[in-house]
Amino acid sequence: MKFLASIVILISCFLVSVSRSSDDPKPDRWRGLILDESTSSDALRTLGNPAKDKTTKGSHGGSRTMTFRKLDGISEAQLSFINDRLVVVSLKPSKQIDAKAIPNIYGIEFEPRVSGLDEALNPGDYERHKGRVYPKTYPAVYELISMTTHSRVTCLIANNSFGSILKQSAGVRDEGEFPGHVILIQLVSRTLDDRKGADILK
Repeated sequence: MKFLASIVILISCFLVSVSRSSDDPKPDRWRGLILDESTSSDALRTLGNPAKDKTTKGSHGGSRTMTFRKLDGISEAQLSFINDRLVVVSLKPSKQIDAKAIPNIYGIEFEPRVSGLDEALNPGDYERHKGRVYPKTYPAVYELISMTTHSRVTCLIANNSFGSILKQSAGVRDEGEFPGHVILIQLVSRTLDDRKGADILK
């Protein structure tokens, strides 16, 4: 009887964890709208009427960009479609999201985007960790980026608090976690990656 009760508890815990993880933010979707799958009609059903709606005709099919404002926790969301398939989601949070929380939110690793030229000109300002380049002191604005199989996630970070500015001016290094807060998140379909010339490399 105790064994059966234990099995029931384990199954219940598993189901709770699965349902919780399915609701977690993912790098290829937002509010049930999935990159490369969802259509503009799906977006309208989910988010209502947009504040702006722009359609452009092109040689490779049409594109459409819809802008939604004042959503729960989001001041502005811009969704772009090519051939009526969602390819870009741009989000401006209205509530503060710390940069250090982003890897935990999406469950993937992020790294700062560093200019190769700036690194070459100012090598003392950067250091390598696990093969990646990190600034010793983060600038007032910087980007975090992560690549998955289906999407590229880019976060624009504002690191302009009074304490951060003092650290930058004094050259005090940032330790460990990413400083600042998120001002823009972009989820971009990998179908937009430049693959010209791939046919000759098969």
